[in-house]
Amino acid sequence: MQISLLNHFSKQVPEHLQSLGYELLSEDKLQQANAIVLRSKSLHEHHAGKSLFAIARAGAGVNNIPIERFSEQGIAVFNAPGANANAVAEMVLTGILMQTRKVAAALNFSQQLFSDEREDYAAAMEKGKAQFQGRELQGLRLGIIGLGAIGVLLANKANALGMQVLGFDPHISVENAWRLSAEVQQCESLSDLLANCDCVSVHVPYLPATHHLLSFEQVAYLPKHAFVINFSRAEVVDQEAITAAIESGNLDGYITDFPNPVLQSHPQVLCFPHLGASTVEAQENASMQVLTTLDNFLKRGEVKYSVNLPVLQPGPIPVGASRLVIIHRNTVGMIAQITDCIEAAEENILEMNNRSRAEMALTVIDLAAAASASLLSTIQAVPNVLSARYC
Repeated sequence: MQISLLNHFSKQVPEHLQSLGYELLSEDKLQQANAIVLRSKSLHEHHAGKSLFAIARAGAGVNNIPIERFSEQGIAVFNAPGANANAVAEMVLTGILMQTRKVAAALNFSQQLFSDEREDYAAAMEKGKAQFQGRELQGLRLGIIGLGAIGVLLANKANALGMQVLGFDPHISVENAWRLSAEVQQCESLSDLLANCDCVSVHVPYLPATHHLLSFEQVAYLPKHAFVINFSRAEVVDQEAITAAIESGNLDGYITDFPNPVLQSHPQVLCFPHLGASTVEAQENASMQVLTTLDNFLKRGEVKYSVNLPVLQPGPIPVGASRLVIIHRNTVGMIAQITDCIEAAEENILEMNNRSRAEMALTVIDLAAAASASLLSTIQAVPNVLSARYC
């Protein structure tokens, strides 16, 4: 199979793909690819070739991929959730320390003293340092909105540092609930969490339901000494609500990974240039995770960490068998139509797995006989079948 790598990857990525038996294509041969691996490259203007089976994003966000359009073509889209969780959690803690210990302002003060070439800089420094007296993390109340991979890891790290951690996530998964420290207090409502925090960190995906999750109404619940941290998505927090609360004295500050000219110029806002996942380890973790996911899908039809298909792990292909992987719309009668095609071809089904996710469904069928091009063509022609292939 042929794979196109978009964006820059470390040399381990192409080497690993080649060791798995894949041929790498240059970007000018993108239309021939069976799979695309990318980071930030936008595919919104890309029209996929008929041979494209999968797109793998080495990161969590998939805003650069037109998922709905590719889903209609039967293309699986994968990401790497949690691969950058440690990097983001550490950066959030860095932001909290910078805010509580007034690090940025103190560094600017120290630098200014030396740039003024004062002879009494030591005395001036001792005299001026009182304005940067900070607070310790011990006992600080941290509220975390969203207890996914990043939120849970941050909660556990903050708890280990002696912070009082509150969490809110009505949709927390069983897996993440098990990972969460028992000392983390889970709040029943967002307003309850906000009213009892010294600082709040947001870790939710950007969806219509999370647009301006922290609005004027929600920000008003925060105590006056509190500050907000956003390493999630820019649009999750209403910038105007935050800046208005800071300027009125109702909020101490805002720490964000999504700078813009208005925020950057505000003295009580710390802007990072999207550094949350920018570590060597996070980049490698995301790359290796998504390559494993992609390889399992292409060779066995296994689906995990997909943003448009259901989880399905059919296991190894039986010796001597062939495996059909069919992506179709989740409509009544699809299984019957597919099995009718197999029966008409006089093929024997060894095992069949089917799962659905919203309007999409995935059916994986192991056949006793070798791959048949005529059967594949027949199934591809079935109405509402979006794509079909043999592993």
